[in-house]
Amino acid sequence: MKYRDYHCHVVEEDLVRSVEELRRRNLVQPSLSNEVLKRSFRKCTSCSKRSASRKCSGWEFELFGNNAIHLRQTQVDGHWVQGVVTGTFEFKKTPKDDIPRPVRAICALEIWRFSEEEGRVAENTPYSRHHLDLANRSRPGTEVSNDQLGPVWHLQIGGRHSRAGRMPNEWLDVPRWPSLPMNLILVMELAIYSLFPEAWQDLRMKNPWRDIIKRSEFLMMTDYRERLCEYFKQHSRDDPERASWLSFQCNRTGGWDPRQS
Repeated sequence: MKYRDYHCHVVEEDLVRSVEELRRRNLVQPSLSNEVLKRSFRKCTSCSKRSASRKCSGWEFELFGNNAIHLRQTQVDGHWVQGVVTGTFEFKKTPKDDIPRPVRAICALEIWRFSEEEGRVAENTPYSRHHLDLANRSRPGTEVSNDQLGPVWHLQIGGRHSRAGRMPNEWLDVPRWPSLPMNLILVMELAIYSLFPEAWQDLRMKNPWRDIIKRSEFLMMTDYRERLCEYFKQHSRDDPERASWLSFQCNRTGGWDPRQS
């Protein structure tokens, strides 16, 4: 796979087909239709005019609230729960390097208490919410840097959940754990792996799921892998940005920025 092979149609199709595969196996609620997924996805101007475009300039989509991906209810240690996956992503492609780069990225896995008697989520606040973010940067032209403290890609607890409410510990924004970059499809795989391990064992080696996962891994992790190799090849005691891998990832002072240049 090459970066130039990525355009809006490929990304949209992978998103739709991945949910279809989970729906076919009764792992997600059927209410999230293909039409809703496609309406949540915004193509660039070039791709909107063509079925495939080498001039793709990026894409964006948001699945939140009623449009979030609601997994089938299941039991964890005797407790009925339901997983909910949400995500907001914006990618841009430039003629300069032809690499899709993230502008905004946040995806979350929420675990809610599920009432078997009522057939629905039983609380207004989930048990837990873990979200993986691309750290915030200051707006161009800002005199005082307001870059978010933490690794460029990081994992946190808390935040704003899919019912537009805040977690009780929403104020606690540390620690931000350094993380591999992931998109919504990779977080869905993690959710299935965690909540339906037997189904994941059957799913992981079959197409189209396997090819979809591989494409997402390539898109999200190739640049991360290259920067990791670069760090170890050019490690220097005299360079504060390369004092450690965590230093290299630091959003404020690090030497790696995966965003659009």
